[in-house]
Amino acid sequence: MTSKILNLRRLMRVEGDSDEVLEFSSGVNVIVGEPNTGKSSWLRMLDYLFGDPGTIEDALGDELANKYARAQAELAIDGKPMVIERRWKEKGAKGKVFVDGTAMPAGDFSAFFLEALNIPVVYIPKGNPYSQNTWPELSWRTLLRHIYRHEGSWSELALKQPDADQFAVFSQFIGSAPAIFSLAYAKLVDSQKREARLAAQKENFEATLNDVARELVYVQEATAGFTRDSLASATAQLQADIASQEAQREAAVQGLRRAAESRASAENEQKAAEFEKLGRELDAARARRSELQVAVDKGHERVVELSAHLKSTKEELGKLERARAAGAVLGPLHVTHCPVCDRSINRKAAAPGTCYLCHQPQESRAEEPAATTARLDFEMQQLKEEATELQELLSKTQADLDLERRKIRDVEDDNSRLERMLQPVRTAAAWILPPELGLTAHETGRLQERLRQFQRIESALLRRETLAQQLDDLRKEIAQLESQVVEKEAEPDFTSLGDQVADAMTDYLNALDAEDRSIWEARRVSVNVSKNSMQFLVDGRPWSRKLGANLRAYFFLAYHYAWLKLSRTEPFTYPGFALLDFPANLSDFTISDQENYLLTPFVKLLSKPELRGTQLIASGRAFADLPGAQHISLTKKWR
Repeated sequence: MTSKILNLRRLMRVEGDSDEVLEFSSGVNVIVGEPNTGKSSWLRMLDYLFGDPGTIEDALGDELANKYARAQAELAIDGKPMVIERRWKEKGAKGKVFVDGTAMPAGDFSAFFLEALNIPVVYIPKGNPYSQNTWPELSWRTLLRHIYRHEGSWSELALKQPDADQFAVFSQFIGSAPAIFSLAYAKLVDSQKREARLAAQKENFEATLNDVARELVYVQEATAGFTRDSLASATAQLQADIASQEAQREAAVQGLRRAAESRASAENEQKAAEFEKLGRELDAARARRSELQVAVDKGHERVVELSAHLKSTKEELGKLERARAAGAVLGPLHVTHCPVCDRSINRKAAAPGTCYLCHQPQESRAEEPAATTARLDFEMQQLKEEATELQELLSKTQADLDLERRKIRDVEDDNSRLERMLQPVRTAAAWILPPELGLTAHETGRLQERLRQFQRIESALLRRETLAQQLDDLRKEIAQLESQVVEKEAEPDFTSLGDQVADAMTDYLNALDAEDRSIWEARRVSVNVSKNSMQFLVDGRPWSRKLGANLRAYFFLAYHYAWLKLSRTEPFTYPGFALLDFPANLSDFTISDQENYLLTPFVKLLSKPELRGTQLIASGRAFADLPGAQHISLTKKWR
């Protein structure tokens, strides 16, 4: 499916209440005029209207940006009208494009306009497709550099555009971009990047796990690395060792219990009961200490809060007291000198009921000072009462806090007393307990900690298995995407598409040679295209090495001619629209009314019924007598 045909009908720029308008038609349009009549500025303004995300000053220069407030283009896309507008002096509209009156960010215009032209949106890699960078959209602005040749871009196919971008644009125009840069291919590359990251993550995880695990524990069955089986075997052995230690401890405790029972007496039972009672009292005292500490902390926070509130209230009261004192001093003062001429004022000269300074009627204000003073007194009284209440509340809260702190000291004294009473019993118990019991408890604790480490390692192994499963799922997805990409890549016939472009360029160059064989001298143009690159050749050599300034200009004209000719041919997706801004100086390549043959092939081409609606707009100093073209003459010089 070809793209829709773009056509410019009207271009307008507005300065205040006046506007300047250029009218265009299908076919060839030439904007002619002497230097400095603004030919190029009109095309630059159209370029800015086509979604330029930069500033208006960068696009047009300060002079034009300041002179005009907005610009508008009336377009037709396959005959359907569309109006695009930029309003750089309107607040909040500088970075927006207005489409049929609806604003959108300039950055969003590209996707919208490509859809309107029926040009598929594709995403292209920048440099290495497997780098970490995301694939950017092949934007309308990138395509426009092959549609609009401004006056400074007659030495390169597209000025300062990377070869990868040029290939992407070429692929788009020949209709192969969706296959080369297919969504499946983009997904495939993204999945392959994720696979590489996940595989590296799994490998690093395994290496780190083994290194850290060896530092933590030594397992005879896992000298080469930890596995689920080796860890299960080591865990079972540890659990058996713990059970053995606990059995030894229980046997020792039972032996002590039997020995104690054989020596039991009424006195020992009384001491045991006393020991148990002291232990309960100590536990209760410690719990009480914790509760009191919570109450003290809350009381302290309340004291700080009330102190801050009281301070703020006193400061506000002080401000009102100073304001009242100042009013009492400054209120009775009168203006004695005119603030304009500084001459003294005669208050007696004023009529009753008028201002003695400006002599305007004045309402009585006799009661105003008293009312103002009353309001201040009321506010001050309110603040004084509030400060008194706060002070009383603060004093009570502080007293409660001091009481809680005394209770804490009392409880701490009880704790110390109970600790001293229990100390002899603990010392005696330590002498009674055999050392083997302590060693058994220590070994049991060591084995339990080692078991917890094994459990943490087991969790890490589960994480490794999860990574392995994710990696396996991703590789299955990659296999499916690879089969889709292979199917897509088989579609375009790159040789045929390249030959069609080369033949169309040759048609233009043949037309030049028909006028004068010394112009191009029958040099052979060919285009080599593959799924990875494209190359323009002249007599079998890269065009940039073969052609000088004049020949390059002919070559670029042939390039634009080819796209216009193929814009209605399947599967090409060129929008049938071109802008050519001929430079003022291009070596010996001069334009005059005797050299209309440069555009005559375009006139003949675009007049064909199958290319109806396509359009070329060219600007230059001459072409005034070009037959079959619409002429737009500019006469007013800027400077």
